[in-house]
Amino acid sequence: MRILAALMARAAAAQGAVIRVNDSAVVETPRITLGEIAVIEAPPAERARLAAVVVAYVPRGKLGTAVTGETLREALSGVGFNLVEMRITGAVTTTVGLESSLTLRAVSSAAARYLATVAPKARFTLANVQLDFAPPEDFTPVVTALRPEAAAGPVRFDVADAADPSRKLGHARAMLEHSMPVLVARRDLPGGWRVSAGDVEIKFLPAASSAGTMSNAQEAIGRRTLMAVATGCALSAAYMEAEPAVRRGDQVVLAVTKGNLTVSVNTRAQEDGVLGDVVRLKEARGRGEYLATVTGPARATPLSGGER
Repeated sequence: MRILAALMARAAAAQGAVIRVNDSAVVETPRITLGEIAVIEAPPAERARLAAVVVAYVPRGKLGTAVTGETLREALSGVGFNLVEMRITGAVTTTVGLESSLTLRAVSSAAARYLATVAPKARFTLANVQLDFAPPEDFTPVVTALRPEAAAGPVRFDVADAADPSRKLGHARAMLEHSMPVLVARRDLPGGWRVSAGDVEIKFLPAASSAGTMSNAQEAIGRRTLMAVATGCALSAAYMEAEPAVRRGDQVVLAVTKGNLTVSVNTRAQEDGVLGDVVRLKEARGRGEYLATVTGPARATPLSGGER
């Protein structure tokens, strides 16, 4: 039953997906995934699941292979995706060659530099970078054009060698996504850990999958994790204990209302409290104590009944 449920969920997840198969591709390892030979148009979570499907392998001792449309469809249906609910277009056969990860990283860096020049005020994330040509030896990539020009979605970079930028060697296809600053863990953080500045860093990640995350280190520093957070994982309020608006020993302004008159009383917190918590306050000058509701940083209002 569990297997059947998983397959049904996976089939449903692919509804509306468009898979554009490339004529050729260059991969880093003998295991060929769909994301390496095609541009996938789907919501981020669905695209990630589809991209991870292994569709073929480069035979041992070979420098490449060919992936047919029939092979691709068999691989997708074999792991439970419903082919009726997706559209597969593009090449009938993809010629795949093996290439080093260094080359792909170099091309990705060249593409990022080009983006920074044509859209200096925009923030994008490159995903699913694929080459449709076999790079020459001693290759130093430069990007000379982008189509469409700095628009989110599937794009194609024209790639040349720095030795002769006027001669286009081929294309680097990628998925371009708007990105935003996201606070991530710089190292593994155990549950109950009080976060310091050295534990976190800002990275630009796809905006579509970063909703609800923190974007400023000050939002997390000093707070404790409610669960373990892995290196590189985006931090959100759901992972952290609530931030106290009032800490024990803080000076707190207590707004006491009597009729149309509001009097501010200077007090000192006797315990920590987040927004909405009831805490004990003691007058800064005097013996009066209050039970009060925290209404903001260093501010509170007394409970009904006021002083006790």
